[in-house]
Amino acid sequence: MDYKTVIIIGGGLSAMVLADQLAPTHQVTVLMKVDTSENNSVLAQGGIAAALSPTDCWQDHMADTLQAGYHFANEDAVKVLTKEGVNVVRDLIKKGFQFDSSNGALIFGQEGAHHKRRVLHAGGDQTGHRLFSFFYNRLVGSIDLKQEHKLIDLVIEQSRCIGVRCQTANDEDEYFFADHVVLATGGCGSLYQLTSNNPTITGDGLAIAYRAGVELIDLEFIQFHPTMLVKDGVNYGLISEAVRGEGARLLDEEGTPLMEGIHPLKDLAPRDTVARTVYAHYLANKQVYLDISTIDQFDVKFPTINKLCQKAEIDMQDGYLPIAPGAHFMIGGIKTDLAGRTSIDRLYAIGEVACKGIHGANRLASNSLLEALVFPNRLASAILESTLTKRIDPVVNTRNSEVYQSLDLPPLDTLQKQMTSHAGIVRDQFGLLKLKDWLESYPIHCPLDQVQPKQRERVNQLLSAWLIVTSALRRTESRGAHWRADYPNRSKDWDLIHILRFKYHDKHLHNKTCGIMSRNK
Repeated sequence: MDYKTVIIIGGGLSAMVLADQLAPTHQVTVLMKVDTSENNSVLAQGGIAAALSPTDCWQDHMADTLQAGYHFANEDAVKVLTKEGVNVVRDLIKKGFQFDSSNGALIFGQEGAHHKRRVLHAGGDQTGHRLFSFFYNRLVGSIDLKQEHKLIDLVIEQSRCIGVRCQTANDEDEYFFADHVVLATGGCGSLYQLTSNNPTITGDGLAIAYRAGVELIDLEFIQFHPTMLVKDGVNYGLISEAVRGEGARLLDEEGTPLMEGIHPLKDLAPRDTVARTVYAHYLANKQVYLDISTIDQFDVKFPTINKLCQKAEIDMQDGYLPIAPGAHFMIGGIKTDLAGRTSIDRLYAIGEVACKGIHGANRLASNSLLEALVFPNRLASAILESTLTKRIDPVVNTRNSEVYQSLDLPPLDTLQKQMTSHAGIVRDQFGLLKLKDWLESYPIHCPLDQVQPKQRERVNQLLSAWLIVTSALRRTESRGAHWRADYPNRSKDWDLIHILRFKYHDKHLHNKTCGIMSRNK
């Protein structure tokens, strides 16, 4: 008997790409936290990095990815991304997707830590939105898409994931069962005060996976983007790295170039280096600006950013955009193989919530949209080729709402302040331990079937924060996006390949062993 039902949790680009591949042969249900407009993919201003230029090759793209990631990446995964990515993007063009071009030739942009112009854009700074719309429109009528369904827990029976429990808009529990379950829940940017992420992206996928006993890895690496448009304390949104690729420069209050003498690539240095440099000025209450005065037709090349500037009432003739760094991309996540398989049978992960080791300690710009194309295709192939010997019947325990606990939990803005202060761009043991103790003062390991529906998401957010902080404490070195002020230099043995596994055993988790993997190279 064929078993061909698939549940995908999440509504971003990677979810749409996977659904597009499986819809012709499988019954696909996509469960979304809110609606199709509330995801990070539609906000992605950057493009897709792919070695399609005649002067480029996937080996050079791979070398840039490894270098930007401080040689901490899984080289096999990077090879898959950069080599297979070339044909994936070519196939995308054959399907009718249009990248920006001039006289029939693709236009290649350059972003931080790329040594060649290899970044393709669509609509200037609207690549993510156009990609998402392209795949979403292909899926209309061919999948079952359910909005306002928040993932609460995975259903695990006999060491296999057989379904999920969601919370509806009416705060009611609803179960869904399938032969294959895919997590595509995104990152964790909104655990921080200032972020490029959609407000719904709060890292709860980490907590849900951890509670189910899924292995997690590299959670200490949170990438911060150096150029958020921030005026008078208000965050208006991201200013793409592509703007610096077109010649914009970072300046201090006196108009002095900020990145001179900091890195050979100056304003196109790796993102972690630029973010820390901007953050140092931010801590000293000194404003940093992005000078766009040398970019011709800025409003045409960057229409989305131009609208943000208009909303912020920026004087575009002056050309100085006030910026500050903000949480941008979760590098670590649920540990998967190169096909998206997790440590739990029939449970998979793709997109930002998944970690194959592609990004190492610091993500190379515009590799994430490429990841959202390449690896859902690989997962689709794995699902198409898989066989199941038998189905497992679910055992569902229902609870009466009268027994739900009402917990004393902090508001989200308090959690965001704590994470920004102690687990942000620069960390140290004192701050991390202080934050860990604060988080553990709340019932973060409480089973969610005992928690009032309106409080479940907050419990997940607190647990996700605890996972990040615990991982950051274990890495006693500075590397890429994880910078410890008390360990400012990389450890002497950082080039050695040595994997340490840390297992947690918590009585609150019904004697399930959950793991965070921490890698040292």
